Amino acid sequence: MIYAKRGALQIRHGWVVLFAVLVAVALAFAVPEPANAAGSSVIEAESMSKAGKVFADKAASRDRGRAFFNGGTALKNFHGSIARVAVRARGDLCRGAPRMVVKVDGRQVMSRIVKSKTWKSYETTFSAADGAHRATITFTNNHRKAKSCDRNLYADKVSLSKPATVAAPTTRSIALGTAVVGGYPNYPLNPLPLDDFASMTGKTPAVVNWFQDWSGGFVREHFEDVSRRGAMPMVTWEPKNYPRSGSAVNQPDYALRTIIAGKHDTYIRNYARESAAWGKPMYMRFAHEMNGDWYPWAAGVNGNTSAEYVAAWRHIHDIFQQEGATNVRWVWAPNYAFSGTTPFAELYPGDAYVDWVGIDGYNWGGSGWTSFADVFGPSYRTLAQMTNKPMMIAETASAEAGGDKAAWIRQAFLKDVPYNFPRIKAVLWFSINLERDWRVSSSPASLTAYKEVVSSPLYQGRLP
Repeated sequence: MIYAKRGALQIRHGWVVLFAVLVAVALAFAVPEPANAAGSSVIEAESMSKAGKVFADKAASRDRGRAFFNGGTALKNFHGSIARVAVRARGDLCRGAPRMVVKVDGRQVMSRIVKSKTWKSYETTFSAADGAHRATITFTNNHRKAKSCDRNLYADKVSLSKPATVAAPTTRSIALGTAVVGGYPNYPLNPLPLDDFASMTGKTPAVVNWFQDWSGGFVREHFEDVSRRGAMPMVTWEPKNYPRSGSAVNQPDYALRTIIAGKHDTYIRNYARESAAWGKPMYMRFAHEMNGDWYPWAAGVNGNTSAEYVAAWRHIHDIFQQEGATNVRWVWAPNYAFSGTTPFAELYPGDAYVDWVGIDGYNWGGSGWTSFADVFGPSYRTLAQMTNKPMMIAETASAEAGGDKAAWIRQAFLKDVPYNFPRIKAVLWFSINLERDWRVSSSPASLTAYKEVVSSPLYQGRLP
């Protein structure tokens, strides 16, 4: 979990004053097709009425596009099912880039800063059942300083893809987990919060995650407390000390080069031996969100490099193997990718050193309200191409302010994950009141929605 600094990064483009130009996009299917049939429909931007100005562009589809300047709307409805929405767009930059917001039936499905001056496809996964719908595109942050500085949005075409034929979601078995235990960010100091969570939601989570720094060793009791309740323990193992004062990031004593050089080997080897002695399956999420800049082990922090991260991971993994800790499953879990984060490929230790791949990401709410599909979609597709390892959402949650948290939960768990994220085998909700009230019980409506997820046949899975 990152701190409020990351929330500022995620919503930094909300600084501009909203100046909306609404453009509705339409689609009609002349020949009905069976539900779940693969295919897509394309709407050429020049076919939209009352929405800016049509202009010639040989790089655009059919040599024409539509420019959105200071006003104009076009409204049409469409009928069909949707699995993916893609808009081919480009922008003029003026003290920032244009923001394009796409909604279906009033629900935001995509928000993109269009930085490219050449045509680029901006896309997202989104599930909508067969029926009548309305799609809108909004250019939200018009700005003009002078003729030489005029921010504009241009659209070429809109593609609405139908769902491909997929296995019935009830055939999947997804493990539902949480980070809820007391004492964050340290150990699960006692099991009572876990029991309270199980009572509140109607079921003990299949996976329980907690956070541990390197000031303490392996505590068998904590693993036993989780295991005897039928849950899988997952420790997020953070090479740092939680400071009582001072910087939580600037900790040169835990720079990656110190791990590679063996300065922490005694501690690491003892933890490995105790893990092996416990003997039961456990998940180790070492040095997560390494692609950001908010932790001491991140590339660019404390003099670290991406290559050193890979080397440090492999060094620790090798020690655990030497000590016979084959019961440990290794989870490599970056934060979802956004502008400025380190590319995943530079930080991946390799399939021989990783058992599971995870992704962390949040809907911070407010003016930066973001769907689950928008948070995770691009990163999921990148990782799915990098490795065939099983995947999990290692941390996620939604704020209340700025939208409908209960609807966000239902869309994420009951639509997005089962239909659009087929490689996901586990999802862990960060149910802690920290930078936001991330708890599933932050409102009665949110708790009701989460209890529907808990009772769904989809989420009865277990981790091996």
